[in-house]
Amino acid sequence: MIVAGSWAIGALSAERTTTAAPVPVPSTTVPVPVWTDPPPAPVPPDAVATAEAWVRAFVVHPGQSHEQWLARLDPLTTDEYLGVLESEADDQAAPHAVTGPATAAGGAVGSADVDVPTDQGVVRVQLVEDDGRWLVAGADPAGGAR
Repeated sequence: MIVAGSWAIGALSAERTTTAAPVPVPSTTVPVPVWTDPPPAPVPPDAVATAEAWVRAFVVHPGQSHEQWLARLDPLTTDEYLGVLESEADDQAAPHAVTGPATAAGGAVGSADVDVPTDQGVVRVQLVEDDGRWLVAGADPAGGAR
C-alpha cells in the first residue's frame, strides 16, 4: 500500500500551532532629497540679441545653398547643434521672416530660453553661455506658447 501525504512540520500532528503576534519594529525616517530646478535667472540682453540674430540667419533666403545657410548659423551655434542641423535640418522648411522682437522666456545661470516670432509661429531658442558668449544649443520651431 502506498500512502501519500505531506511531511511538513505539524502536517500530520494533532497539536495546534499558534502564530506569535507580530513584534513592532521601530521605523526610522530617512530624508528623501528634493530635487529642484535651479532658481530662475534673468535672461541677459546679449542672449536675447543672439537668439534673434540666429533666427534671422535661420530663416530661408532664396537662392542660398545648404552650405551657405550653415555658414551663417556657424558663429552663433554650438558645434553639437550645428552637427545636428547639418545632418537633419531642412533649410527650405525654415521660416521666411522674423515678425517681431525676441523675448526672454526663462533662464538659469549659464542658459536661457528666448522666443522669436516668425511667419510660421514662435521659435523657442535654447542658448548656453560659453566663454562669455551666448550660443544656440537648440531650437524648437513649434516654439513657446504665445
